Amino acid sequence: MSSVDAYGWHHRANCRSLAWLSERMTEGSFAPDREVDRLIWLPPTAARNRLTHERDRAVLDAFLRGTRP
Repeated sequence: MSSVDAYGWHHRANCRSLAWLSERMTEGSFAPDREVDRLIWLPPTAARNRLTHERDRAVLDAFLRGTRP
């Protein structure tokens, strides 16, 4: 797993952060929990079509070009 990009912000009284990671499934399994309820693996174009924020699309596009956003 490698970090692609990350940023932080404040929401109400809490400090939040978000990291985008590049991963490849090699072994193991997924178990839903209270933070992540499902996992799907998509090709880049299908993943991009599901993104709702421009910043997220820019991160994916930069990753596919081999650059940083």
